[in-house]
Amino acid sequence: MIVTFGPVAPSEDVVGWRLMFVRDFVEVPVPFDQAARVLAEGDDAWLDSLAGAAVDEEGEHLLNVGLTDGGIGPSKTVRVTTARPTWVGGELMVPVVWSATGVTWLFPVLDVNLVLGTMGNNCSQLAIEGRYDPPLGVAGRILDRSMLHRVAEATIRCFLVKLARSIGEVAAQSEAGSERGMVGFEVVLNRR
Repeated sequence: MIVTFGPVAPSEDVVGWRLMFVRDFVEVPVPFDQAARVLAEGDDAWLDSLAGAAVDEEGEHLLNVGLTDGGIGPSKTVRVTTARPTWVGGELMVPVVWSATGVTWLFPVLDVNLVLGTMGNNCSQLAIEGRYDPPLGVAGRILDRSMLHRVAEATIRCFLVKLARSIGEVAAQSEAGSERGMVGFEVVLNRR
């Protein structure tokens, strides 16, 4: 009888071994039509308004992502590329790819869709769903499955919360002339 302890790496042919899947969501207290208008605009104003957003020489957005919303703790600059938003059913989907700048081989490339759906008259749901391939080969995959996926989840959650806040701020700016100005914007987190 052979007994092994700890993770054992299956062959590369096993479905799901290489890619890690992610999904998270937050509620955005902005009516769906306003939030969809913000995401569907071709100028990526929602990315521009994120704290620390910059644009590189190729016109791609550079964002500082980390484990906390306040910028305290470890963080990394990533290059964010978006594709044209599309409607799928009654939801708006925006493809997003982010990749690390600088030492890229230590960090995964995140390939996700932002999905905006309605949650009633005055609320929307912003979800992120997609995948990443952990770096560093088999050793990186084992580390990711044992603990580093928690870092990825926290980073994605922080990005999603900031993005939801950004959508609210851009929507509030576009509605500044109306009596329904959005004062005291707050993101409502999902309960896990």
